[in-house]
Amino acid sequence: MRKSFNHILGIVIFTCILCGCSRLKEIKEVSQDPNSILILQTVYNSSDNIQSYILEVYNENKNLVQSLTYSIDKELIHHTDYIYDDNECLKDVQEFNKANELQMVLQYEYDEKGRILQEHQFNNENVELYSYYYVYDEKGYLTDKNKIYPEDIISEQSYFTHYEYYEDGTLMSENSYEGVGDTYITNTVKYIYENGMLVRKEWYDCVGDTFTEKIRSIYTYDDQNRLLRVDDYCGKVLEGYTVYSYDVEEKW
Repeated sequence: MRKSFNHILGIVIFTCILCGCSRLKEIKEVSQDPNSILILQTVYNSSDNIQSYILEVYNENKNLVQSLTYSIDKELIHHTDYIYDDNECLKDVQEFNKANELQMVLQYEYDEKGRILQEHQFNNENVELYSYYYVYDEKGYLTDKNKIYPEDIISEQSYFTHYEYYEDGTLMSENSYEGVGDTYITNTVKYIYENGMLVRKEWYDCVGDTFTEKIRSIYTYDDQNRLLRVDDYCGKVLEGYTVYSYDVEEKW
């Protein structure tokens, strides 16, 4: 079920100044869209020290077109470009390092209903590393994602992820399996909602029939249902958190 743009993209920081207006103009020129929507994330550790900045650029159709990651010294670390086809379906994802050298490419294929059927990953030499094949049920929900290696990469391991949903169509859990011959569950992710908003995400490792919570994330929203903060825990210990902010142009 698709949430509102504010719910999904509500990501802007209240107190962090990343760089000046000239940098803002440069980013807009990179996106090739003067009406770009800018969303800034600031990542902190548990001691309230900034670890990195992430700037996301959306076009006027609210599609993510670029993500830029900066160090605490505001130096660009790497960036990712998102390329769409004429139907606004994500076609390519290209990752670049600090020197603007291509590192990795993801390519997507769709069916006639606009659903992803295949996802292919390539390295910087255009060698395919692996692919994901997507499977849907009669309601159109993604049920399985199978990882397949190219023929020249020999692997007896099987990998796939199975998805389950609540009655209203929101994602309830995703279970990862792997194994040689018979597969077994290795980890699971659970999604908890309140009033239609994701408030908690829990990761569990699985050994046999025992599930142990490893990581959990807590989501906080404002009165407009915009995402304000995500707190990440390992067990009961806060590992770090990310603060989100709108009005980026006014803050910079």
